[in-house]
Amino acid sequence: MAKRANTKRKRTFRTSATTLPNEEPDRGNDSPLGATSAVVDTTERNVRKGTQMHFLWGMKAGNKLDVELDGEGRPINDGGSDYSRFLGTVARRPYLFPISYLRWDNISDEHIDTVWTQEIEPRFHFFPAEHSLNIKKLSIKQLNDKWRQWKHDLKDKHFDFSKSDEANVKVIETKEPDRVDVDQYLILVRHWLSNEGKKLFDKKQEAREAKEKAREENPELAKVFGISDDDNELDNELDNDDYTEIKGKSKRGRLNYSGHRPNSIKNLYNKLKKWWR
Repeated sequence: MAKRANTKRKRTFRTSATTLPNEEPDRGNDSPLGATSAVVDTTERNVRKGTQMHFLWGMKAGNKLDVELDGEGRPINDGGSDYSRFLGTVARRPYLFPISYLRWDNISDEHIDTVWTQEIEPRFHFFPAEHSLNIKKLSIKQLNDKWRQWKHDLKDKHFDFSKSDEANVKVIETKEPDRVDVDQYLILVRHWLSNEGKKLFDKKQEAREAKEKAREENPELAKVFGISDDDNELDNELDNDDYTEIKGKSKRGRLNYSGHRPNSIKNLYNKLKKWWR
């Protein structure tokens, strides 16, 4: 697999007391009282070991990364990308969001608020301020998605129904020794291997197969909306707009647009097929 090329990013940090060397203080109206700012070039390593965001976790207290928001309060541009990646690392940290919880709503609101106020909010400066009213709500929704995706990825990559719980845990100890708490993973594995977990898996599998069957039985709908397994014409059309200039191009099979759902062409198809009938 080809290595990622080194990419330089400009990140704007706000410091509470001093400026970085050779930088002039920013006295703009948007700066908090006593704050200064500096633009820093950083280079991402090309070794892929999972997103870590060490520069944010190790940032000195009082420093903040600038994150620009669009008119609806969503993070955009390089700062927005860094913010989204950082939320992913928060969702994967076992002491913040344990994977032993079976559902997101089992995690108390008080705990989520504590994570927000202690780990997330102090590291970022959201601007313009008038667009930041919903940033906490949007961030918690994103944490939910990333936490569930993390559990799905662990199951998809490392879990095997044919193995015992101890054997599955040994796999995770080898594959993800630094990112997964073994005791939490054992609880999750035992749930997956339980009768309840297997029934839930079978139910979801049947639902996925039903969707694919319905898709094959309704080629007219796919033709009308330009949706095809072998055709990227709709993707290309959606990528050539002003929104893409800010957010970047969509990944293959994904819809890059405002909102949470549907976020893929297949999901869009499945939501529209009922209407088509």
